[in-house]
Amino acid sequence: MSSIVKVSIYHCFQTDQAPFFESTDFRLSDRISFVCVTLSCTSTFLSIPTDLILLFNGKDFTTPLLGSTLLSTLATGDDDSISEQTEIKLYVGLRRCRQSLEIVQERKQVDSTYTIKTLWRLTVKAFGTGQIITTGYTDRNMAEIHDYIESFTGLPAKSLILSTEKGILRTDESEIMQVYVVAYFKENEKLENICLKYGINHLKSLKLRFLTKEEELNPREIESIQDIKNYVHKTHNILYRQQSILFQHQEIENDSTKIFDLFSQNTSFEREMHFHVVIVKQTFTIEVDTDFRRNHSRKYLIEISGSDTIAEVKMKILEKHYPERLEYIQKQLSDPSSILSSTSRKVPTDCFVLRRFNNVFEDSKTVEECKILPNLNDYDDYVFEETILVRIRLDSLQKGKDIIEYPVTKFLFDFHCNETLKEFRLQNGIDRKELHVMPHQIGVTRHPEWPWKIQNLEGEIVCVLDYFVVKRNSSCYIM
Repeated sequence: MSSIVKVSIYHCFQTDQAPFFESTDFRLSDRISFVCVTLSCTSTFLSIPTDLILLFNGKDFTTPLLGSTLLSTLATGDDDSISEQTEIKLYVGLRRCRQSLEIVQERKQVDSTYTIKTLWRLTVKAFGTGQIITTGYTDRNMAEIHDYIESFTGLPAKSLILSTEKGILRTDESEIMQVYVVAYFKENEKLENICLKYGINHLKSLKLRFLTKEEELNPREIESIQDIKNYVHKTHNILYRQQSILFQHQEIENDSTKIFDLFSQNTSFEREMHFHVVIVKQTFTIEVDTDFRRNHSRKYLIEISGSDTIAEVKMKILEKHYPERLEYIQKQLSDPSSILSSTSRKVPTDCFVLRRFNNVFEDSKTVEECKILPNLNDYDDYVFEETILVRIRLDSLQKGKDIIEYPVTKFLFDFHCNETLKEFRLQNGIDRKELHVMPHQIGVTRHPEWPWKIQNLEGEIVCVLDYFVVKRNSSCYIM
């Protein structure tokens, strides 16, 4: 019997290719640990720690060889028949961890053809029974595992629902993943027999029940209660805060609850899972800062719901805290002779803005759409402010631009108005001296020397401030 043996090493899952390493310098008395040391001296595995190298005997990647394993135990045939032509085929990969992933990434930056694979241990179990369907090392991603399970069970990949929620263990040394399987299909005797063989639970339907109707969901698209709420919001335009999801007559308060968790709680495991949608109108409170025009803020608590529009929220503030101001603006809007009734503003809420920092919320959008939530801290306030509509009348030759309107908040009005007028002049090529405050406006006193300036403004009266443009070298202007 010869003690010399030929060792051929292939890349894992590339069994149809030639070996990348061959040597007849090994003896039957050598151990796998010596083979790993030898590999670490080759260009492919240079500087790679030996404890990261996984070697497998043949094409069975269930369990890697131990370092203490003798090559003689892997050689085929009787001792007398083992000769120099005896070949041991081994398959190699790297144990997947942070270090091995970094090594592979660095090598690929230098050589894009670098093909060494990082392997993680995958155990596929039947959900509910816990029966192990298969276990072994693999380089497959989650998208490929469906096809992988189909290849040895016969269950169509499209009928498989997978979950890893039962445990993903990641350490610095290894990565282990357990995948739990549930089958989803209608009546099919052949597939049901396969499920019985592997102990796989079979789900026939996942249904969503409303008060007056029932809809069927695709379990492969629904992983959590949040996904159910997303579906209801998208298909029925029901806000998230208005949805209450019930399972087995109990409300599920945590939106991140996984469907698989509910399967595990259902000891009888019915083949049809039913969820009920109950529409509720939940309210919450926000704190709103207001009344800046008196150089100090007032804070009010306002109760709102996700379905309220911003216009409705503003009206709640006005009705509860500013009824007199609301009544004054309503009279101005209904009076045909008032300046305010001639503007684009049609309702009292048009005269106010609700904002958070510099983000002004649109009246037509809902609280839910604006992502308004209860205040998190003292610096996270919502601000409610009244605005004055600044109107500028242009030269009549500029068709379509006869009047331009700018809403300007009353807080620091002089500063904001000057900035607005400056922006207007730059956009329209108008000199400062060509801009005039409209005379004879109630509550407005023009500056005696500078026609574009205001000397005094009575904020309680003024809702609209008019300017007009007098073009130089022109004898006519709109007024």
